Parts: sequence; C-alpha cells; structure tokens
Amino acid sequence: MSSNRESIARILYWALFGGAFVFLLSALGVAYGANFGKAFNQDIPEFVEGALASRYFYDSGLREPFHVFCLKLGLLAFSNQEQAVRTVTVVQTLFCGFGLWFFARSLFGRWIALLALWLFAANPVTVYYGVSGMRVAIYTGLLLLFAGLLWRSFRVENLAVAVFAGAVAGCLILTRRYALALVLGGLVLELILAHVDETRRFKDALKVCSTVVAVASLLFLPELFLHETPAFRDNINFFRNLEFHGHAGAFRESPPISMFHYVFVDHSLSEVFQIVFTNILHFPSDYLTNFFRGYSWLWPCAWLATAMGLRRPMFFYGAGMAWLSLAPIVFVLHLDQVPFGKGVENRLVLQTFALFLPVILAASAHLVLFIVSSFGAQNETWQKRLKSWLGALELSDPR
Repeated sequence: MSSNRESIARILYWALFGGAFVFLLSALGVAYGANFGKAFNQDIPEFVEGALASRYFYDSGLREPFHVFCLKLGLLAFSNQEQAVRTVTVVQTLFCGFGLWFFARSLFGRWIALLALWLFAANPVTVYYGVSGMRVAIYTGLLLLFAGLLWRSFRVENLAVAVFAGAVAGCLILTRRYALALVLGGLVLELILAHVDETRRFKDALKVCSTVVAVASLLFLPELFLHETPAFRDNINFFRNLEFHGHAGAFRESPPISMFHYVFVDHSLSEVFQIVFTNILHFPSDYLTNFFRGYSWLWPCAWLATAMGLRRPMFFYGAGMAWLSLAPIVFVLHLDQVPFGKGVENRLVLQTFALFLPVILAASAHLVLFIVSSFGAQNETWQKRLKSWLGALELSDPR
C-alpha cells in the first residue's frame, strides 16, 4: 500500500513539475507575440553586433561572450534577428526555471522546490524579461545552478560535481564579469560552514574550492588576454552620471572610470557605509514587493530566513547567496534609474528574488510548523502528525 502511495506521489510530482514548464512556456508565448515588433532595450544591438561579427567564442565585441555566444547560435538557427534574439531568451528562461528548481531541491527538498518553481513561472516579471533579449535570464539561471552545485559539491564525495560547478562558474563570469565576486563569496560561505562543522574536514573543503577556482579560471582567464569589455565601464559611468547629474545627464560623455573610483573616490567612507547599509535595509520592502505581488506578506520572511541562518546551514548558505547577489549593484539601489518610477530596473535584482524565493518559502514553512508544534507540544497525536508533515516536506524539525 505504501509503495502504491509513493508511486502516485512520484507521478503527481513530476506531472506538476512538467506542468510548471508548460505554464511558463505558454506565458512566454503570449508575451512573445505581444512584444514582437517592439523596440529592444538599447543594450541588445551591441550583443547582436557582437554575435554577427564574432569569429570565435571570446571574440564578442563590446560585451561578455557567453550571452553573445547564445545569440550566435540563435542567429544561425533563425534568419530573422528579432525572432532569434527573443527565442534564445525564451530558452534561457526555461533553463532559469530549472536552475531555480535545482537550487531549491538541493537545499530544501523537492516540495519547496516545486512550489518555488510554480511561483517563479507565474511571476509577470519573469515572463516580461523572458522575451526581452536581455541576458538576465541566463545570468540568473547560471547563478542558481552554480549555487546548487556548489552546495552539493561540498556534501558528496564526487569531484565531478566540483568540476561541473567550476565550469558553470566560468560561464557565469563570462556572462557578467562582476559575477566573480559572487563565485568567490559562495566559496567563502562554504568554507565558513566547513570550519564550524566538526563532522567535515576543512582540507576536503579546500580541495573542492581549489577545483572550482581552477576550472572556472580555465574558462575565464583567456578573456582577460583576448578581450576587453568597455561596456562594463560605460555602465559604471551611467550610474555615476545618474547620481550626480540626474536623468538629463545620465548619458553624457565623460571619461570611463572604474567601480573603485565611483564608490570610494566620489564618496567619503562614511557615505559608502551609509548608502550600502540603507540599501540593504530597504531592499526587501523596496524591491521584493515588486515580485511578491498578490502575496506581499512573504517579503518580511527574508529577514526571518536570514536570522535562521544563525542556526541552520542551508539558510545560512541560501540567504547568504541571495544577499551576496546584490554585491555588484548594492551601491546603486537607491538611485531612480527608471524615469517614471522608483529604484533601478527589476532585471538587475531578478537573480536576488530567484535566490530568496525558495529560502523564504522554506522559512515560512518552518515558522508555520513551529507554531503548530508549540500548540501541540504535549499532544502525542499532534507530534506524530508533525513528524509526518516534516517527512513529506523533507524539512528538519523547526524547534
């Protein structure tokens, strides 16, 4: 009897898993038709020009090569440029959904992963950028896949997982250069967990780290010698001009500067701390509410999940990766990049929402189960039922 129930549950699970992707593809199809023929974001022509002119992988013009390479494949498959660009982004968005499921499954179990996948697929922001031609989908997907693989590589005795994590890390950095900070930050989080966990050997953790860094470097370092991406410095210039000259001067010509110059030369150290602290403090209420439409009560659980990281390794790592994903843009979150709105574009923080989504869902589930267990602490029937729920949801005891 129990085996029949398990079989039915397994079939139901994979049916819902496939249904999420069918739903997402259907929504992307509607958005594809509604947006076809409309102008692209101003960055897209640079990617297309790089793809058309490229002779080898690292020859990608003004932009980092991985998304350019994806567009190159799309342009080989479709003669119409717009069709190629939008179709590539649709495929990347489906991959992003898988990356989210994999990350959530690795940390919190299959049911939290399934719920996170459905909420991600039903999110209008996901669908909007899923046909935009921008690299946000592939960047987010690679980051989620890397985060899940990195978590697994420290917990399974299989070096191939670490090698795969390194390969994904290399592709991630080749999508946006500043992702190097996230890769290194993720390794630091895992080393901290390995240091405090007495059941794990720190030397083994260092071995995994060195493998990930070595494989990622094999992919990333050639770009430093073969290719320069001036567009990265142009983006820094844009935000610097936006801060000091407003929207009217955001696109003014000025000498390209480094991120270090913009942050630490243009601002005093006290201003830097104040801006970063304020932006982090306001991020859940200012930005996560844009994604949690219809269930906005969930965003405060970002702080609950962060607090739970003090006791639970999966929350420490999951919330830590989510906050780390803000590192490259945390200094500009208070700027009003959108002329008729508040803050920066949602595409710049989509990866943080995707990382936070399963973490927040798992924290919410733990909170509910903690309340239930507290009310039924002396009731044996309640305790058995709680144990059953924990097993079904693949969650640990919340007490």
